[in-house]
This record gives sequence, structure tokens and C-alpha cells, in this order.
Amino acid sequence: MKIRMLPPPRLGFSIFAALIFTLGLSACGGSDPATAERQTQHARVRASIAEPVENEPVTQQLYIAYFGRPADANGLNQFKYQLYQLGVGPTAQDLNASYATNAGLRALVNSFGDSPESNALYTGDTAAFVQAIYVNLLNRAPDAEGKAYWVHAIDSGLLTRAKAALSILAAAQVNPTPQGLIDAQLIANKSANSKVFTSLAPVDAYRGEFAAQLAREMLRKVTAATTVEEFRATIDSTIVKLTTAELFTYTGNYTGSYDGSDEGTFSFTVAPDGTISGSGKSNLQGVTLIITGSLANASGPSVPVAGSIGPLSFTATLTTDGKLNGSWNGLGMSGSLRATRIIY
Repeated sequence: MKIRMLPPPRLGFSIFAALIFTLGLSACGGSDPATAERQTQHARVRASIAEPVENEPVTQQLYIAYFGRPADANGLNQFKYQLYQLGVGPTAQDLNASYATNAGLRALVNSFGDSPESNALYTGDTAAFVQAIYVNLLNRAPDAEGKAYWVHAIDSGLLTRAKAALSILAAAQVNPTPQGLIDAQLIANKSANSKVFTSLAPVDAYRGEFAAQLAREMLRKVTAATTVEEFRATIDSTIVKLTTAELFTYTGNYTGSYDGSDEGTFSFTVAPDGTISGSGKSNLQGVTLIITGSLANASGPSVPVAGSIGPLSFTATLTTDGKLNGSWNGLGMSGSLRATRIIY
């Protein structure tokens, strides 16, 4: 079935504010009827704006839609307060309706859609892009009609990729069909369990791609029938994995160079299990070199690294802030090497 576009925006804060200012408010106070009426109108405007805590569910839903995972504590607090400051209502439908007219909100949502994490998660052509959003948000592939609808909206320019996840999220929550009701409940359950996870996950452990992938795998286990109480054990076990994984701090993509008797450049990836894989090129020899290696099981601010760059062996130290420094040797040659993490 097709998830339909939302109706035009409801009367929101910006329109109420404009109405108030057109009344020609004066600077004087008092207890006259006009002043009392103005105070009442101001109170109604304040009541129409969601408090930061009320923006927490929709913030979690945006993280799920754009990143496939629960929010981290710092991101959650920053985003929900920004929504509050922008005077945006507490639902995805409010955000979707205000996107076109609220420049601050538009920039905030686009920062999600244009982020390196979201771009890495949603790759490929438009059809693959739409399918990936459905899988991360709804745990299912789109039906043919719905997929065609969203693909056309994006390809025709009616909808940007940056906004697509928000629009699909907002529409899925108000779809009255049987499948739509299941989807809406699933989103609610993912949001509720994400809230628990975010409140429990240590800030220093829930960061980086390894942690994000663990959280995504956890959320994929949530169904429309999952309760917070039933899912607590899964949340706890995921957090244990985060806090006991000594090597997760070093995961990511690195780029660097080596010099000495030979010189060249290289790039490699550190996987969650501490293995290293990549390739490099000798500038002097003009050949491509395969990089392999591993991180030692050590805790602290750095970890020993050993491996090979083609026929050359290397040893190095990798720090938690993504800096690698060491030396290499082989074939009667030797030198130094260094690298920096570029994607965390």
C-alpha cells in the first residue's frame, strides 16, 4: 500500500505569533480587558510549543529514521532543545508540516539527512535508498505502490533525500490501513525502547560505528508486539557488549603515509574485532601493497598494532583519538609511518 503525503500544515506557532503582533501590542501593562486578553493569547502561544521533554519521542524517531539507531545522550539533549527553541510541535507530522516554512527546522533536519552517518547508511540509487529507510524504520521492504510513490517524489524533485526519512516517518504514523497501524505501533515501540537504551548507555561507550551497529542490530529485534519490559534484557545485553568491548574505541577508517628507504600512502579499516585491512601504494616502486594486521587486546589510552604492508612489516601504537605512529622494515629497508582516522 502507499504511504500518502501529509496534508498542508496546521496553524502553528509562527502564524499565532503573527496574529498576536498584528494586534498592535503596547508596552504598557495593567488590568484592563485588552491587556488581559493579550496575556491570555500569549499563554495560548506558550502552551502550543512543546517543552523539551515532549520532543524526546520525535527526536528518537528521527534518529531511528535517519541513522537506524537510538539517540546518544548528548545528541538527544541538543536536538530536543533545538526543536523547543524553534517552536516546533512534538510530532513528526508537526516537523514535516513546518519543514518548508521554518528555515531553522529545515537546516536541522537537513543536518541529519546530509550527515556522513546517514549518507553511509543510505547509499545506491533512489529505489535502494527508499528500501533502506523502510528496513531501518519499519523492519520491512516497501510494497510496490509505496516504493514507486516515494521514488517518484524524490526523482521528480518534489522531495529531497535529506527530507525523505522524515516524510516517510510522518506518513507511516498516520496511515490508517492494517499495515499502517502495525507500522505506527512498531515505531512507537522502537522509540520507547530507544529511550531506555539512551538513558542507560554510557556516553563514552556509545560512540563510533561499532557501537552504532550494535544498537541498530538491537532495534531490529523490536516488533509491533514488543514491550519495554520484555525488551529490557536485550537492551542490557547490548550495553554489556558496548562496555566490555576493549577495541571498539579504535574502529574506523584511516589514511596515512610512510617514508624512509621507500615512501608511499595507504588507507585501512580497523574492524570491531581489531583486525586491520586495506591497501597502499609505493611511490618509488609504483606497486599496490596489501595491508593486514591486528590490534592487541589492551586497554588504556593506546594499543599496540602489528601487521604488514605488502612485503614490509610494521609495528605501531594507535591512540584512542585515532592517531597511529610507528615504524616499518623489510627487504633491507626501513622507515616510519603515521595515519589518522577519517571516519569514526
